[in-house]
Amino acid sequence: MGNRRGFCLPEILVALSLLLLFLCSVPGLNGSKNSLLLGIEASLVASRIRLVQAQALATGSTGRFDSSSFVLPAGIVFSPDRTFSFSSSGFPPPGGSGTLTVKAGKLSRKIIVSSAGRVRIE
Repeated sequence: MGNRRGFCLPEILVALSLLLLFLCSVPGLNGSKNSLLLGIEASLVASRIRLVQAQALATGSTGRFDSSSFVLPAGIVFSPDRTFSFSSSGFPPPGGSGTLTVKAGKLSRKIIVSSAGRVRIE
């Protein structure tokens, strides 16, 4: 065998196939990243709404969450902007409930505040 220079055909084919697999998976990873970031932001918004609700209940005053004052990362938006209100009992007054949609490109998550005061993400 002696001095061997270069690569044999099977080695080159394995290296090229691994490179091709890697290049094909990169766009999928980007979509997963966007989905993960959107889920995190939706959870943060829902947590902030629950915090406003808890503060209204604890202080015996009304609470208000305005989505236009919430700062989102680049590429993530509210559609449309919404305001949620909570009375001193922790329940939303009439008109205080509804749905807020958080979007990142084609992906979206809905944050729903029910008339009973339940906050959930779909």
